Amino acid sequence: MTSLSDENLIPLLDTILDEMNLYLSLFIFIFGIVGNILNCLVLSQRILRSNPCALYFLSSSIVNLISIVFGLTTRIMASWHLDPTHTNDWICKFRVYIVFTSRSMSIWLIMLATVDRWLLSSRKGSRRNLSNLKIAKLGICTSFVLSNWFYIHMIYCYEANILDAPLKCYGKNTACRLVTDLVYGLLTILIPSIVMMSFSIMIISNIHHLRGRIKR
Repeated sequence: MTSLSDENLIPLLDTILDEMNLYLSLFIFIFGIVGNILNCLVLSQRILRSNPCALYFLSSSIVNLISIVFGLTTRIMASWHLDPTHTNDWICKFRVYIVFTSRSMSIWLIMLATVDRWLLSSRKGSRRNLSNLKIAKLGICTSFVLSNWFYIHMIYCYEANILDAPLKCYGKNTACRLVTDLVYGLLTILIPSIVMMSFSIMIISNIHHLRGRIKR
């Protein structure tokens, strides 16, 4: 009786997981696409084209669109067991490479926008002069090159039809999985978070100092 109950429970749990994966992915996909398209429309207006911070956020929204399309399309297809990354090595490699690089680049661009706001709020004119379109374009290009370089190992590491892993498209050995986790944890999450937090505190400090001078 216990064995029969377990046999019935496992397909039920698989069905529930597939349904949750489908509807949650669709929800994020629709609102993510709409939200980022609206961001692009607003931030690409002529009045904002000379604003370095707006350029960072516009680039981040474009990269987010790429990440959502490549990341969630296959997740939605997986709900109907049609995910090509499960069986095709090159589609598997291409998908994870694009998703990880675009996700990292998006976060780094927001980090650079925070640094740009700090430069603009600085008391020193030399720092404020660094908040310009030339520096912003250089930052965007640097983010693109670094994000692609840091995750280039995924083209070698990821393979389809991996059986002993959470996903069928996954790192083929322990070393690959460890490198990917370390790179993602440090370069996509920890370091940008620390930089954004630090510069946000310095921005608040600059604003308080500016208000103090105005009151005098």
